[in-house]
Amino acid sequence: MVIPLRGGLSTLALGPVVAAFFARTGIARIARRWRPSDACVLTFHGVRDGSDDDQLLDLDQHVHIALFKQVCAHLAANYTVLPLAEIVKARASGRSLPAQTVAITFDDGYASNHDLAFPVLKEHGLPATIFATAGYLDGRISLWFHRIEMAFARTQMVHLDTVIHGETLKFPLGSREERITALGAVTAQLKKLPTTDMLEGLAAIESTLGMSPAMGPQLPPALRPMSWDQAREMQAGGLIEFGGHTDTHPILARCTEAQQAEEIRASRERLADELGVQPQTFAYTNGKVGDFTATTQRLLKEEGFTAAFTMLESFLLPGDDPLMLPRYGCPSSCDFLEAVVSGSMARFLSLRKILGLVRAA
Repeated sequence: MVIPLRGGLSTLALGPVVAAFFARTGIARIARRWRPSDACVLTFHGVRDGSDDDQLLDLDQHVHIALFKQVCAHLAANYTVLPLAEIVKARASGRSLPAQTVAITFDDGYASNHDLAFPVLKEHGLPATIFATAGYLDGRISLWFHRIEMAFARTQMVHLDTVIHGETLKFPLGSREERITALGAVTAQLKKLPTTDMLEGLAAIESTLGMSPAMGPQLPPALRPMSWDQAREMQAGGLIEFGGHTDTHPILARCTEAQQAEEIRASRERLADELGVQPQTFAYTNGKVGDFTATTQRLLKEEGFTAAFTMLESFLLPGDDPLMLPRYGCPSSCDFLEAVVSGSMARFLSLRKILGLVRAA
């Protein structure tokens, strides 16, 4: 029986014990031989050095530099890391990929991609793609999830009691743990709303908490955007390519068609204007099922994007829809990295799903 490299469930559901089992028993090394021409795409956001951790509530968005160094060293020693554009072209033309192919991507466009990640990538000669949110790099906007994080992190209020789009939100904010809980719940609620309603709800929460949007230098270093000069520097080095990630980072399926068109158009135009190259690849914000539509894909085609990446966890296989390509999230450890990129985790999840269906029948 051929077991595909489709996870079917989030790898995070299995936890560090299972990941360590695959990585440390040799199963992962064996599993590598089963995936000679399948690409694994990894997703990072920011990188942090720990100096401003006390100012952040969502540490998981920013991999620690020590782990990032371990990840890059492991990939350089054991895998073939290729530019994402090269993988996309190979898949489109039907060409085979080298054994153990991996791609590295970053979303949003954090300054830490330049200051912390780029030197490590250069040390190991590893290419990467940064999916940049144009308005964030311009300094025209603060990413909406940064605004909500800073509102909860910095407010003097000890509780939240408000109504957003008909939903009552009540959370204690007396401790860091309570603020983290509130941030997660409120962010999840805002993601469900149409973009216009989401922004109105966000502003209402900031007002209730006595906060105004944090921008640029007002943000902790980990949340600050890279500059276009930094983007050009990285691109000029030959290792880093840039793709689109909207203009202001809404979930596109929550936008009207006109809003979607503007977000995609502005993303392409700003990247082309600043970097001198038309972006070919795009990453959907949030990137889950229901976060983009057939209309989104049509608009991407019309703007000249040839590939678009989701956050649906799987290997990139022949026959995949080029406008709905999969990626894995950021590994939480080197054990998790090896369990994922070797394919052992995906095969285990697929087998578990198959056996579950057999038993259910």
